[in-house]
Amino acid sequence: MSDFRIQNDQQAEWAIGKIKEAEQERDKFLAHYEEQAKKVSEDANGKIIYFTGLLAEYFRTVPRRTTKTGIEKYKLPSGEMILSPAKRDSSFTEFESSFSSSFCS
Repeated sequence: MSDFRIQNDQQAEWAIGKIKEAEQERDKFLAHYEEQAKKVSEDANGKIIYFTGLLAEYFRTVPRRTTKTGIEKYKLPSGEMILSPAKRDSSFTEFESSFSSSFCS
């Protein structure tokens, strides 16, 4: 910073005011960016759910390879879609959830 030194009560009060201003500014910006991050996260989650649903529908239409343990797999140029037997017996929402986490690239 600088070589400035607090030498009296008035300067101490001034420094305390500066600290409070800095804290308020920090808190204002943190609140703003936390709200922005929440919006971005919600938007991304909505897209993930939407596209996972589309992939789940597509997965049901393609010829899948089933392993000895019952895992269903379908190869794509960029990776492999995988569905385990436990997930297959679950509800559609859980199917979509497992489907997205099982996509390998």
